[in-house]
Amino acid sequence: MAGPIESTSIPKAEGSGERLLRRAWLSIVALVYALAAVGFVALFNAEPTLFEALTAMLASALGAALIVYDRASRSVGERRTMREGGLTRILQGLSRSVSPESIVTAIAEELARASGADHVAVARLRQADRVLETTLVSASSTVPASRTYLPSEILDRPSLRQAGGWRRELGVSAGP
Repeated sequence: MAGPIESTSIPKAEGSGERLLRRAWLSIVALVYALAAVGFVALFNAEPTLFEALTAMLASALGAALIVYDRASRSVGERRTMREGGLTRILQGLSRSVSPESIVTAIAEELARASGADHVAVARLRQADRVLETTLVSASSTVPASRTYLPSEILDRPSLRQAGGWRRELGVSAGP
């Protein structure tokens, strides 16, 4: 079968549910290896029947599918952990923030760090004066944040709801 058993191992268990999943996964891996071994022994022991050949091939295919499934589920788990960590850092930054400006700055800085983008834009609608405040934050600490204030009516314009409408309205080019 494809790949050693180490490539299908799951991370160390932390709780009883994770331990149960780990034991179940190891049992499935052992049973698939045993089924494949029995199938291949039957193939080479005597003149194999079509059924024995099919059994060996299906066991190998099942093992390969399980390896692909394991790798995909680990990848999804890692992405979920990264996303949750970013959200936790944003919430921690917000809990330390006392003003709306510092909240926007905390969100923008964490988005820049989590996304790896050069620049991040964050917009908020100030309810008191109905102004759309847009903050552009650079990932570089030497570049100060830039704020632009737009009228809130810009959000209500039907032309902005069309694809690329906001670019036409604000005179922003689509590329270099």
